[in-house]
Amino acid sequence: MSIFTPTEITDNYMKASVGKAASPAWRLFVLAVAAGLLIGLGGVTSSTAAHALDNAGMVRLVSGLI
Repeated sequence: MSIFTPTEITDNYMKASVGKAASPAWRLFVLAVAAGLLIGLGGVTSSTAAHALDNAGMVRLVSGLI
């Protein structure tokens, strides 16, 4: 496990940013759609799991865990 200095962290972020900026638009679009799909599935799963629960605290716990 490596521990980076703040300067190394900034350099790593800059390299990653340059790599994303150089990637084709279709790849970024596919990644954006996939991210939206995963977020949506998480929301639907959370709502479905908490739907039948009556206890408000349990609803928050189950929703937070999912």
